[in-house]
Amino acid sequence: MTETSSLQLIFVDLLFLLVAGGMGFYFRFWLQRETRRQDSRIEALEKQHEGLEKLTERLTTTCRLLERHMPASAPSQARPTLGDAPSSVPPPRRPSVSRPRRTDNTPAPSRVGEPSPSRAGEASPEREWEQMAERSREAYRLARELLEQGMSTTDVARQVGLGVAEVNVLKRMRDAAR
Repeated sequence: MTETSSLQLIFVDLLFLLVAGGMGFYFRFWLQRETRRQDSRIEALEKQHEGLEKLTERLTTTCRLLERHMPASAPSQARPTLGDAPSSVPPPRRPSVSRPRRTDNTPAPSRVGEPSPSRAGEASPEREWEQMAERSREAYRLARELLEQGMSTTDVARQVGLGVAEVNVLKRMRDAAR
């Protein structure tokens, strides 16, 4: 009797080990399959991102080209854009994915060759950017006021010098806030 019960115990133990091993193998293969699937999705997203970057660069180039070739009377009616930026200021950089984010409030160490923000004599490009930003803020403020008065979006865009899409976004934001 003890011999049959010990055989049954060994059989149950082996059966348990087989079931546990089978589940382990199944989980391992499932995890590998999901990892491959995620990797292929990430590769597809990277390709799409590269395509969007190229498209953005082409659109930026086209916009700057169009802004340079505007008629002499048009710049006074147009709003400030990146094309109005001083040539000494480089265009904004794309953020890199591998750059770690700062979580503390300590200032980042300055890079070699960059002008220090405390120098007053080298602030003219920064001042030009600030003036351009101020003109842009003023245009948006005026557009919001005109929309509050009930003007149509095309009239507001024409009067302020913004695009119709920008005025539509301002109107939607105003309507959503109500």
